[in-house]
Amino acid sequence: MAGSGLSDADAAGGPQLPQLLAGHAVAQSQRLPPTLLKVAAVLSVVLCIGVSLSSDVPIVSTAATVESPGYLLYGSVQAASLASLAVVFVAPALGLALAAFGSLAIGLLPYDGAARAWTVAGTLLCVLLVAEVVTRARERAVAHVRRMAPSATVLVPDLPGPLRASLTRVRLGWTAGAAALALVGVGGLILLVHDTLAAAAFRRDSLVADTVVESLTAMQTAMKVTIAGEDYQVPLPSTTPALGQRVEVRYQPRTHRAEATSDVFDPTVAVVPGVGGLLLSVALFATAHRRRHELIALLTEGGLALQARATWSPSEGGVRLFACDDVTRAVATAPSLTAWYDPDDHADTRADWDDEDDPDDDWDDEEDPDDDEWDDDEWDDDGDNGGHVSLEGPATSSLSDAELLELARARTDDDEEGAARDVSADATTDPATWFRTPVVVVGLAHHGAPAAVRDAEGRWYVTRGGIRRPQWRWPRRGQNPRPADEVEPLTVAVLKQRRDAALTRFMQRTGRWMPWAVVPVEWWVLRWMFEDSATYQRISIAVTCTLVGWTWSMYGQVQVVIRPRWLRVRGRLVDELVSWPRITSVVTDGTSLVLRLDSDNDSRGDALLLATGPKAWALMRGQEGPQAAAARITHARAEAAGRGVTPPRVRWRPSIPTLVGLCWLAAALAAMPR
Repeated sequence: MAGSGLSDADAAGGPQLPQLLAGHAVAQSQRLPPTLLKVAAVLSVVLCIGVSLSSDVPIVSTAATVESPGYLLYGSVQAASLASLAVVFVAPALGLALAAFGSLAIGLLPYDGAARAWTVAGTLLCVLLVAEVVTRARERAVAHVRRMAPSATVLVPDLPGPLRASLTRVRLGWTAGAAALALVGVGGLILLVHDTLAAAAFRRDSLVADTVVESLTAMQTAMKVTIAGEDYQVPLPSTTPALGQRVEVRYQPRTHRAEATSDVFDPTVAVVPGVGGLLLSVALFATAHRRRHELIALLTEGGLALQARATWSPSEGGVRLFACDDVTRAVATAPSLTAWYDPDDHADTRADWDDEDDPDDDWDDEEDPDDDEWDDDEWDDDGDNGGHVSLEGPATSSLSDAELLELARARTDDDEEGAARDVSADATTDPATWFRTPVVVVGLAHHGAPAAVRDAEGRWYVTRGGIRRPQWRWPRRGQNPRPADEVEPLTVAVLKQRRDAALTRFMQRTGRWMPWAVVPVEWWVLRWMFEDSATYQRISIAVTCTLVGWTWSMYGQVQVVIRPRWLRVRGRLVDELVSWPRITSVVTDGTSLVLRLDSDNDSRGDALLLATGPKAWALMRGQEGPQAAAARITHARAEAAGRGVTPPRVRWRPSIPTLVGLCWLAAALAAMPR
């Protein structure tokens, strides 16, 4: 039953059909959008930190203050609040809890100058946290009730053993990251203990003297004082005294260590990597363990099966899921789909075949000497072209014009479809072609849970990551739902394609001249940007500008340019000058263009395959297709043969995009301050 997403076997004698995923049912298990939690936690902590740094309350850190247990607690909750900025992207609920409780604790402890801001932020985050906990519990409770209902259909994904083992193995990346962060946390705590003991020992044996600030360092992080005829460099962790101001300094003549009594060394700074590293390590390990445990449960115990509609999402590497009665808004995203058969996870089934000769097999297993003609090393295709291929090798002279044209068309097809993905022979079973396609979803329980998708042919696809609810909004609460057959195919993907097409047209129309004209503007803008930029920022900006100018110029180029003495074949980095006598024939079939060339070795031959397509450059300026380009090349070749031409002295020259990129780089270097 292709329309329901179930195989014929299930329809004939299997269990009842899964329930339809309806929009009103989704509304009953809504949760707060995860992006809302992330933005709220990050903005609250960052704004409170900014208020604290800009506070006018004087900072006084004495030895009694930094050695008190309350100040250690203050440093710990500060570290937890800073760690929440990273934890919230791994485990949003845990990160929100750390930000909420940490902000409240900072506001209640008497050590921060912006206590009111921290208290207000912590209170708001606690309200958001309570809402997240309630909606999270409701979502899981609704999923449990639906699975236990008599009408529920529970399916177990039927996956091969190797793929099942690959999906459930321990993720070394997550485990290694958690272990590394744990080591950072332990190291931070060890440093805290060491610094605390060292500071206590220094203060027990030190002396106190009243002196005058003689000078400050360039960054005002230390001051120079003289005590008993000796100079001391006194660190200034949080204050900046004026020159000539009298300060009280604690010093140790034997170790030559000193500190201001009102701005002492704070060993609790080591709490930030200590507590932060441990919290982030726990978040990573717990998230990885939970995902693996839930995936094992899905593959062994199965989950509630629902009928839904799916649309492929290239950015997610998976599908967006829609309710059957309303396809205007996605209810979830199943990212990183892994097919039921993955060449990376399974050996080729032909490896298990018997290699003995088959008497009915007409194919000779011996090596064919002609196979060397198709060696990949003979293809001069390093991507440094705008759609043309220089085909050089023994195969060229033996191939007919029709075969060369077929190679050019094949290259065009590869460029349009993408050679990185093997497209299924049956387009109806390829997820990349899904558009509101009926499927069966198993495991659509809660946000972050793994899920499996089965198409109409019975193929299973499993998510390597957890499903995601809409990032910013809730699904529509049954307001005028529209089924799939009543919705026009105007999706976000179509709008993005139109936007990209408009940008491409602009770059193609201006890429020939505007990159040159923008060079002075680039120099002026970068001169202003580089005034307060660090060295690494200047270098990265210069490299980025070079790539932008090079890319922009490429869009305005064509594949070939006719000159009196030669045909200039454009490339991304270099151009090739092909003398007219070298061109022996020009062949086209209306979609591709092939130029046969003479070579030093007549037995090898040479040819230029000029492809056409959306991703290829235009063949010539002002030409609409290969037919007109072939006519112009043939005419220019005949004129050159009549008057006689000499070959160019240099066969290769820098391409226009390369020259533009170098000019943009020179402008960036000239804008750097001396």
